[in-house]
Amino acid sequence: MAENTITMYGAEWCGDCRRTKKQLTELGIDFDYIDLVAEPERADDAKAISGR
Repeated sequence: MAENTITMYGAEWCGDCRRTKKQLTELGIDFDYIDLVAEPERADDAKAISGR
């Protein structure tokens, strides 16, 4: 069975992103974090996934 992976796209200035990162970390949930300020070229990936 394949493992599910969480990929979170966000920015440090985003309060919701900071809270979500904190909750995932506190719950011991592994996730990959993509900082859209540091990697703006990944914004298209986030838009494609979210539909926004």
